[in-house]
Amino acid sequence: MQIKNKKGDIPTTILVLMIVLVCVLAIFSFIYSKTASKDYFVGIGLIETVKAFSEETSFNEKTEFSSDSGSLFESGNVRIALHSNNIEGNYSKSGFPLTGSKETVLVRVIYQR
Repeated sequence: MQIKNKKGDIPTTILVLMIVLVCVLAIFSFIYSKTASKDYFVGIGLIETVKAFSEETSFNEKTEFSSDSGSLFESGNVRIALHSNNIEGNYSKSGFPLTGSKETVLVRVIYQR
């Protein structure tokens, strides 16, 4: 049995390929936006951590309660240092050791006490 209507085969094939291409591009755009937006909220979390560290040190200074936090807090990529008149928080991304690239600071927060 032969198919006699071959005029519609080429446009239908092009339409199907274009729909598949649009779907693949949509999937890649969602994957890219997920990875690209990961670091957008780092600054907010760093501000909250610096504020909590400030409140903790203020509480320790006003009362006789002591903690083992000291003047430096490090957790993962976050480093918070207590100075005489401010608290400095950094969120950094470590470099690649084989190329000799150094650590890059992505977000820096300085909180005046």
